[in-house]
Amino acid sequence: MKKRIFYSRLVLPAIFSVISFCIIIVAGSFEYADIHAQRAYLLMDSWEKEKNVRSLKELKTAYRHLSIACKYNPFSADYITELGQLYEWIAYTLSLPVDKQKSMLRAKLQYKRAVAMRPTWPHAWANLAYSKMMCGEFDEEMEKAIRAALQYGPWDKGVQRKIAFVVFSSWDNVSDTTHDLLIASVKSHLLLGKSWHAKRYIFWLAAKENKIYVLHDVITNEKDLDILYRLREKAYRNYNFSSQDTYPVKRFRERFEV
Repeated sequence: MKKRIFYSRLVLPAIFSVISFCIIIVAGSFEYADIHAQRAYLLMDSWEKEKNVRSLKELKTAYRHLSIACKYNPFSADYITELGQLYEWIAYTLSLPVDKQKSMLRAKLQYKRAVAMRPTWPHAWANLAYSKMMCGEFDEEMEKAIRAALQYGPWDKGVQRKIAFVVFSSWDNVSDTTHDLLIASVKSHLLLGKSWHAKRYIFWLAAKENKIYVLHDVITNEKDLDILYRLREKAYRNYNFSSQDTYPVKRFRERFEV
């Protein structure tokens, strides 16, 4: 009886106190990590708006904040993905005396960590597919990343656009199955529904990569056809395509002739 009283009065409260203390420590650690992550996000958002990194000092500052965030919350796929984005910025910044390919490889490794932690997160899969393309790794892992991004983010505009860019840019290096998945995605309401800008972006990707023929079953009206025609002419001028190289728009127009 005395042992039970001792256990209930002293041992259990001590256990609860230790558990509560651990919870407070973990919560404080995660909060501290989030503070540093937000500081890095602000810098990276400003680079995105300006399409440029203002200084090497800002890069180092963002890296320091994200490193601290990942240290104090190693379970956050968001922080790890943002670290991958930071490595991409390092690779993109031409003025930096760094190995660009090595930076992209580091970005890829962060994205692989992120998808392992959050297997259903489409942004991490899309970033992994993009980094694989930039590293010249056109393999089954890249195709898996494309499929997963399309599967888990069918209504996410950013994911769909990034995957469209990856597939159109890597058209000759990916499988027919991946081609079909992209076309099915392009047909969706998100990309070719009410958003004229999204539609124009997809058409421009196809024209830029000289792949407008893949949109044959996607074009459904004369207005879309006119947009595609103008973008094809722009691609002629910017990318030196010859009329023999480009799928003739006339084949599209014949579908609408009465």
